[in-house]
Amino acid sequence: MNNIFIFLLAVTWLMNSASAATPASHCLANETTLFTCTLTNKKIVSLCSTKKTPRDTGYLQYRFGVLGRVELAIPNKKSGIPVFALVHSKDKYTEYDKIAIVSEPLTYNIESYRQFKKLKDGYPTPKSNDSLTIEDSRKSVWEGNKVFTSNCSPLAAPLDIEIISKMTGIKAE
Repeated sequence: MNNIFIFLLAVTWLMNSASAATPASHCLANETTLFTCTLTNKKIVSLCSTKKTPRDTGYLQYRFGVLGRVELAIPNKKSGIPVFALVHSKDKYTEYDKIAIVSEPLTYNIESYRQFKKLKDGYPTPKSNDSLTIEDSRKSVWEGNKVFTSNCSPLAAPLDIEIISKMTGIKAE
Protein backbone atom coordinates (compact mmCIF):
# COMPACT_ATOMS: atom_id res chain seq x y z
CA MET A 1 0.00 0.00 0.00
CA ASN A 2 2.83 2.41 0.87
CA ASN A 3 4.54 1.63 -2.45
CA ILE A 4 1.39 2.58 -4.40
CA PHE A 5 1.07 5.83 -2.44
CA ILE A 6 4.72 6.70 -3.06
CA PHE A 7 4.35 5.85 -6.77
CA LEU A 8 1.24 8.05 -7.12
CA LEU A 9 2.94 10.86 -5.24
CA ALA A 10 5.97 10.64 -7.57
CA VAL A 11 3.77 10.64 -10.71
CA THR A 12 1.83 13.67 -9.44
CA TRP A 13 5.07 15.52 -8.67
CA LEU A 14 6.49 14.73 -12.12
CA MET A 15 3.33 15.92 -13.87
CA ASN A 16 3.31 19.17 -11.89
CA SER A 17 7.03 19.68 -12.55
CA ALA A 18 6.59 19.16 -16.29
CA SER A 19 3.70 21.61 -16.53
CA ALA A 20 5.56 24.18 -14.44
CA ALA A 21 8.66 23.83 -16.61
CA THR A 22 6.72 24.54 -19.82
CA PRO A 23 5.03 27.94 -19.60
CA ALA A 24 1.96 28.68 -21.70
CA SER A 25 2.96 30.02 -25.12
CA HIS A 26 1.59 30.98 -28.53
CA CYS A 27 4.78 29.63 -30.14
CA LEU A 28 4.51 26.40 -32.08
CA ALA A 29 6.70 23.32 -31.65
CA ASN A 30 8.63 24.13 -34.87
CA GLU A 31 9.40 27.70 -33.65
CA THR A 32 11.85 29.21 -31.19
CA THR A 33 10.24 30.78 -28.13
CA LEU A 34 12.23 33.94 -27.42
CA PHE A 35 9.90 35.07 -24.61
CA THR A 36 6.54 34.05 -23.24
CA CYS A 37 4.58 34.90 -20.13
CA THR A 38 1.09 34.88 -18.71
CA LEU A 39 -0.03 38.36 -17.73
CA THR A 40 -2.04 39.04 -14.58
CA ASN A 41 -5.19 39.27 -16.76
CA LYS A 42 -4.49 35.65 -17.94
CA LYS A 43 -3.60 36.74 -21.49
CA ILE A 44 -0.37 35.40 -22.93
CA VAL A 45 2.31 37.43 -24.66
CA SER A 46 4.85 35.49 -26.73
CA LEU A 47 7.76 36.41 -28.96
CA CYS A 48 8.25 33.62 -31.51
CA SER A 49 10.63 33.06 -34.42
CA THR A 50 11.55 30.48 -36.97
CA LYS A 51 14.44 28.23 -36.12
CA LYS A 52 16.22 29.83 -39.10
CA THR A 53 17.74 33.25 -38.55
CA PRO A 54 14.89 35.76 -39.05
CA ARG A 55 17.07 38.28 -40.89
CA ASP A 56 17.83 35.71 -43.61
CA THR A 57 14.72 33.72 -44.47
CA GLY A 58 12.72 33.45 -41.27
CA TYR A 59 10.45 35.61 -39.18
CA LEU A 60 10.06 37.09 -35.72
CA GLN A 61 6.51 37.63 -34.49
CA TYR A 62 4.84 39.16 -31.41
CA ARG A 63 1.66 37.32 -30.36
CA PHE A 64 -0.93 38.28 -27.75
CA GLY A 65 -4.16 36.67 -26.56
CA VAL A 66 -5.66 33.85 -24.56
CA LEU A 67 -4.03 30.45 -24.89
CA GLY A 68 -5.03 28.86 -28.18
CA ARG A 69 -6.38 32.08 -29.71
CA VAL A 70 -3.99 34.77 -30.90
CA GLU A 71 -5.83 38.11 -30.78
CA LEU A 72 -2.94 40.16 -32.18
CA ALA A 73 0.14 39.20 -34.18
CA ILE A 74 2.84 41.66 -35.33
CA PRO A 75 3.58 41.32 -38.19
CA ASN A 76 0.21 39.75 -38.97
CA LYS A 77 1.78 37.20 -41.34
CA LYS A 78 4.63 34.86 -40.51
CA SER A 79 7.22 36.63 -42.63
CA GLY A 80 9.97 39.12 -41.91
CA ILE A 81 10.46 40.97 -38.68
CA PRO A 82 8.50 43.86 -37.14
CA VAL A 83 9.97 47.32 -36.62
CA PHE A 84 11.55 47.23 -33.19
CA ALA A 85 14.25 48.58 -30.91
CA LEU A 86 16.28 46.75 -28.27
CA VAL A 87 17.55 48.07 -24.94
CA HIS A 88 20.05 46.26 -22.71
CA SER A 89 21.65 47.37 -19.46
CA LYS A 90 23.51 45.24 -16.93
CA ASP A 91 25.71 45.71 -13.90
CA LYS A 92 26.52 43.55 -10.89
CA TYR A 93 23.26 44.61 -9.19
CA THR A 94 20.62 44.37 -11.93
CA GLU A 95 19.92 43.55 -15.58
CA TYR A 96 17.31 45.27 -17.74
CA ASP A 97 16.20 44.13 -21.20
CA LYS A 98 13.49 45.60 -23.40
CA ILE A 99 12.12 45.05 -26.88
CA ALA A 100 9.88 47.83 -28.19
CA ILE A 101 7.80 46.59 -31.13
CA VAL A 102 6.29 49.41 -33.18
CA SER A 103 2.94 49.11 -34.95
CA GLU A 104 1.90 52.74 -35.34
CA PRO A 105 0.38 54.37 -33.46
CA LEU A 106 1.13 51.80 -30.73
CA THR A 107 4.39 50.50 -29.28
CA TYR A 108 4.41 47.17 -27.45
CA ASN A 109 7.15 47.10 -24.80
CA ILE A 110 8.18 43.74 -23.36
CA GLU A 111 10.49 44.35 -20.41
CA SER A 112 12.53 42.02 -18.22
CA TYR A 113 14.21 43.21 -15.06
CA ARG A 114 16.41 40.97 -12.93
CA GLN A 115 17.64 41.81 -9.45
CA PHE A 116 21.02 40.28 -8.56
CA LYS A 117 21.59 42.18 -5.29
CA LYS A 118 18.98 43.75 -3.04
CA LEU A 119 20.94 46.92 -2.31
CA LYS A 120 23.01 49.31 -4.43
CA ASP A 121 24.94 51.95 -2.46
CA GLY A 122 22.58 51.38 0.47
CA TYR A 123 19.42 51.84 -1.63
CA PRO A 124 17.07 48.97 -2.51
CA THR A 125 17.04 47.77 -6.11
CA PRO A 126 13.67 46.89 -7.70
CA LYS A 127 12.60 43.25 -7.50
CA SER A 128 12.78 41.02 -10.57
CA ASN A 129 9.85 41.64 -12.89
CA ASP A 130 8.59 40.99 -16.43
CA SER A 131 5.91 43.16 -18.00
CA LEU A 132 4.08 44.34 -21.09
CA THR A 133 3.33 48.04 -21.56
CA ILE A 134 1.51 49.42 -24.59
CA GLU A 135 2.04 53.09 -25.42
CA ASP A 136 0.08 55.31 -27.83
CA SER A 137 2.31 57.74 -29.78
CA ARG A 138 -0.65 60.07 -30.37
CA LYS A 139 -0.58 60.97 -26.68
CA SER A 140 2.11 62.64 -24.62
CA VAL A 141 3.37 61.25 -21.33
CA TRP A 142 1.33 63.97 -19.58
CA GLU A 143 -1.80 62.88 -21.42
CA GLY A 144 -1.23 59.30 -20.31
CA ASN A 145 0.35 57.59 -23.30
CA LYS A 146 0.39 54.21 -21.53
CA VAL A 147 -2.83 52.51 -22.58
CA PHE A 148 -2.08 49.09 -21.05
CA THR A 149 0.33 47.77 -18.45
CA SER A 150 0.47 44.32 -16.91
CA ASN A 151 3.05 42.24 -15.09
CA CYS A 152 3.78 38.61 -15.80
CA SER A 153 2.67 36.19 -13.14
CA PRO A 154 4.58 34.08 -12.41
CA LEU A 155 7.95 35.52 -13.37
CA ALA A 156 8.90 34.43 -16.89
CA ALA A 157 12.26 33.32 -18.22
CA PRO A 158 14.11 36.58 -18.85
CA LEU A 159 14.01 38.28 -22.22
CA ASP A 160 17.38 37.69 -23.87
CA ILE A 161 18.20 40.73 -25.99
CA GLU A 162 21.61 39.35 -26.98
CA ILE A 163 20.01 36.35 -28.72
CA ILE A 164 17.44 38.54 -30.50
CA SER A 165 20.22 40.92 -31.58
CA LYS A 166 22.28 38.07 -33.03
CA MET A 167 19.26 36.58 -34.81
CA THR A 168 18.12 39.83 -36.39
CA GLY A 169 21.31 41.87 -36.71
CA ILE A 170 19.69 44.74 -34.79
CA LYS A 171 21.93 46.09 -32.03
CA ALA A 172 20.73 46.97 -28.53
CA GLU A 173 20.92 50.59 -27.38
